Amino acid sequence: MNEFLNNLPIQAVGLIMNTIITAILGYFFSVIRKMNIENTNNKRQSGDEGKAIKNAIRALLKDSIERKSTYLLKQGSVSKADIEILNDMNTQYKTLGGNGVVRLLIKRVEALPIYERDFYSSNNNNGNKQEG
Repeated sequence: MNEFLNNLPIQAVGLIMNTIITAILGYFFSVIRKMNIENTNNKRQSGDEGKAIKNAIRALLKDSIERKSTYLLKQGSVSKADIEILNDMNTQYKTLGGNGVVRLLIKRVEALPIYERDFYSSNNNNGNKQEG
């Protein structure tokens, strides 16, 4: 119980960071989608601006993957949901032209002990690690 209480601030910060990063990426993807629709209809957008936005989102995804991976490696355990999120971000990163440099970090995270993540109660069960 004491270990759980000690890890609670770390878990809260991690959850808040994930929420913020997801919101930022969602906003950027909606902007790109809107820009693509306008570009298709009006053909006004320059190719350089679109490339800059694509490169910026790729850089944000790389940074997000690196931050989340580093956080989880320091935490010493990972949930299945965290692994899925990292892999989803990596898929989009590669789709945008990422070179896969973050894959090594993700593999290290995937090797961590897995715990069950419970969003609906105040008990996160981080102390009850399961091998996976």
